[in-house]
Amino acid sequence: MRRWQKILLSITSLILIIVFAAAMILPEVMRNKAIELVQKDYNRELKIGQISIDLLSLQIEVYDLDLKEEASDKTFVSFDRLQFSLSLRSLIDRALIIDGLTLDRPFVFLQKKGDKSYNFSSFIPN
Repeated sequence: MRRWQKILLSITSLILIIVFAAAMILPEVMRNKAIELVQKDYNRELKIGQISIDLLSLQIEVYDLDLKEEASDKTFVSFDRLQFSLSLRSLIDRALIIDGLTLDRPFVFLQKKGDKSYNFSSFIPN
C-alpha cells in the first residue's frame, strides 16, 4: 500500500471513530443536560427514556418523554417517540431546518389556574 493510501485510510478511520463516538456519547449528554435544565429553570421533573442520533442522516429520535407539572406528579406533556430529520442545508445556513417530523402518542394537559394563569405560563418569558 502506498504512503498516500495509508494516510487516507488513517484519516477516514479516524473520522469514522469520531462519528461513532459522538453518536454514542452525545445522546446521553443531551439527555442529562435537558433533565438538569428543566429542573433548574422550570422546577419540573423531566424523564427521557432514550435519545438516538444518526449523524450521517441527521436524524434524531427521543423516546418516552414525560414532563411533569410544576412541583407535581401530574403529567404536563408526554409522548412515546419524537423523530425529526434535519436538512443538510442546516449545516450550510447554520440554522435549524427540519425536513421531517413524527410524533407518536402525544399527550398535553392544559389547565387554567385559580390566579388566571395557565400551567404553561412558566415557559413564556415575562
